[in-house]
Amino acid sequence: MSEQTEINFALTGDIVKEAREAAEMTQDELALYLGSSRQTVSTWENRDGEINIRPQLRKKLIDFITAGFCNRFQKTDVSEYKISAPYIKIDYYENYIQSLENGNRFFDFYLNEYPRGFYIAFQVNTKAMENNKKHSLSFLDIAIGKEVKMEEFNKEYEVYTIWIIVLSDKLIFTQLTDHNKKSNEIVCNYLNPSAKVSEQTLNLADVRKIFKVVQRVTTL
Repeated sequence: MSEQTEINFALTGDIVKEAREAAEMTQDELALYLGSSRQTVSTWENRDGEINIRPQLRKKLIDFITAGFCNRFQKTDVSEYKISAPYIKIDYYENYIQSLENGNRFFDFYLNEYPRGFYIAFQVNTKAMENNKKHSLSFLDIAIGKEVKMEEFNKEYEVYTIWIIVLSDKLIFTQLTDHNKKSNEIVCNYLNPSAKVSEQTLNLADVRKIFKVVQRVTTL
């Protein structure tokens, strides 16, 4: 991999708004953080195309986006983005499930497009998703998950995709095969034919966090 360059991307109103909402901040709060005004933030978010910002404020806004919105990332000179995501290893599962705190480990991976959203890397603790196929997950693999807000699940849901689901007492890796919007239930399928349970139904009201798996890193 070539040496990395400085972050270089067009700042648009959509990016600013998405970053602010991902950080759960109001326009007033972002303005206060940047030392600007709510009207300025509102103007940015409603403008089509790239927004022009004075250099010092632009740097502060980029720092906010890359550190608070989507972990820390850098654009390389081969049109990739290197992302440093929190890394939840098996020995940290209990702490994560109880507190939802990301800890202090990080895992680097690459995307070919601007990394919209928040990512966490999870070490796989089960063989339930093993079936020797391309999109399966093996024990000790690293699954890169993009967090999906519950209010956005209907839009993000795709049948047969693999998800990481955080419940009150455990974390599971599963393929979703059905979503009943009326009952708010999802059907989880486990790929390994030797798994103790091949299928289970969960209510989304019991889900604390949910991540769509966007990348698998094998440890073999």
